[in-house]
Amino acid sequence: MLEIRLLLAKVLSILDSTFRVVRFRLENPDSFTINSEGSFELDVYLANDVDMIDIMELICGLFYSHAVRNKVGNPVNFSELTRVFEKRYEL
Repeated sequence: MLEIRLLLAKVLSILDSTFRVVRFRLENPDSFTINSEGSFELDVYLANDVDMIDIMELICGLFYSHAVRNKVGNPVNFSELTRVFEKRYEL
């Protein structure tokens, strides 16, 4: 019975913390920037002699190594990873 009470206390603590974070974000929206589609700009460019095979080898290497994660922390799927390269390098 004690374990259930401890578990419930932890769950309530997590819910309370989550509620406080959400309330803070709602009260202070300017503190949290949202990456819009047009704000994806870097000063990195591909060399002229890079072809699609080189790019696909790079994407496959990143995908199979599970080195690229999404916001939740899960490995991105292949289509998401490819879309990032397409958008950034206008492929």
